[in-house]
Amino acid sequence: MTLRHPSLDPSEVSRAFDLQPIFSLKAGSRVGEVLQKWSVWHGLLTQGAGSDEYKEGLKKAILHIESRQEWLRDSLGDEGELEVTFGFYTDLNDGLLCESQFYPELLLRLSKLNAGMKVQVGRMTTKRERQVEPASRSLRG
Repeated sequence: MTLRHPSLDPSEVSRAFDLQPIFSLKAGSRVGEVLQKWSVWHGLLTQGAGSDEYKEGLKKAILHIESRQEWLRDSLGDEGELEVTFGFYTDLNDGLLCESQFYPELLLRLSKLNAGMKVQVGRMTTKRERQVEPASRSLRG
């Protein structure tokens, strides 16, 4: 899940969701010579392996976000953005690279949250490959 806002302090997101971010940056801070215009908070809501854990993870993630819907509405207002990312990592030797069906209920619930949706598909790597390849290899659609 990623939240972007021109002034929201990322620590407020951490408190509201009771989660620590994987990455966060406060608007007005500098990264090298660049002054950041937006605050960014990126965190992991759930994870697992296999289709059953993936389906359960989707439910848990949406419920976690929905339980904070009022906070999101009040804090993000018209200026902020919420993006939910669903990631797949697969062994390319398995034939079918990726398959997912997003049921109308899920899409409706994301829409009510005014959330964007991103799907990432990546190839699982061995420990040796991870040392050589970039950590994030994803296809974006």
